[in-house]
Amino acid sequence: MDLDTLKLKVLVKTAKSAIIKKTFKGERLAKYQKMTRLATISATARA
Repeated sequence: MDLDTLKLKVLVKTAKSAIIKKTFKGERLAKYQKMTRLATISATARA
C-alpha cells in the first residue's frame, strides 16, 4: 500500500467519524428540544 492510499483511508475514516458525531449530536439536540417543548406544553396546560 502506498502513502496516498493510506492518506485517503485516514481521511475517509476521519470524515466518517465526524459525520457520525455530527448526526449523533443533531439527534441528541432534536431529542432535547422535543423534551423541552413537551415540558413547556405540559407546564402551560397545567397553569
